[in-house]
Amino acid sequence: MLLAALLAAVALAPSPPQLLARHVPVLVYARGEAFGASPVDPYLAAAVQEEGHLDVTPCDPASGFPAIQCYSRLNGSPTVYGRATVAGRRIVLSYWLFYSFNFWTQGTPGGEPIWRSHEGDWEEVLVVLDRTGKPLQVGYSRHCGGARKTWSSAPKRGLRPLVYVALGSHANYPSAGRFRHENRCWPAAALAVFRSLKTVPRDVTGGGPTVRPKLVRLAPAPTWLAFPGPWGETGWFHVGDATLAFGMGPLGPAFHATWRDPLRELARWPLSG
Repeated sequence: MLLAALLAAVALAPSPPQLLARHVPVLVYARGEAFGASPVDPYLAAAVQEEGHLDVTPCDPASGFPAIQCYSRLNGSPTVYGRATVAGRRIVLSYWLFYSFNFWTQGTPGGEPIWRSHEGDWEEVLVVLDRTGKPLQVGYSRHCGGARKTWSSAPKRGLRPLVYVALGSHANYPSAGRFRHENRCWPAAALAVFRSLKTVPRDVTGGGPTVRPKLVRLAPAPTWLAFPGPWGETGWFHVGDATLAFGMGPLGPAFHATWRDPLRELARWPLSG
């Protein structure tokens, strides 16, 4: 009887595409944020492929604050790209958010500005459900990993997780506030700079507009999903009179660990609540 009831519940459960539409996250931007989660089309129209990576040649991430105006022309209407997968007894809803420019900045006690910039920025919100469609967890990508909360403790608007997007970095958090970066997300040289300037890198969330982005399903797969290179030229780290090369733009969704094995990667993210 129990098995029959379980099978009946699964049979009556909403389909993965229906669940994907049901749980699209609601985004709360930080006060002063210049970039929103946008469609990739304006960025791709402005970018060229050079040496295996994309490059928006009219804009220069090394120029710092002036680059904001250039990249902001690539903003579009609020958009998330969604994918639903079935993994064993779980359904995973992945919502990918694209930003044309990442520009994290922070002052120091001595007034010294620090910033980090790179073209292109992919972030992700995940919702894990059981096979009947009952939500269990929410995952929030940030920097070199992420964090997760139980569905019961995660902030929501109805059936949609409420996600706070950090100023400039677009890291995702479950609440408004100030959040210290994990040291492992920065190389030793950058950490030495922070120590010398007596500052700790932090994200700031809250105070900006709340948006309900449009869902675009990644099925069938768009051609851009197969691009294997970085979405952006060389990134930069600036302090004082020095602007130093700092990695490349991010890889696209299909080349992230959460795409290949979302449950395994999500299990590595710390759980709170």
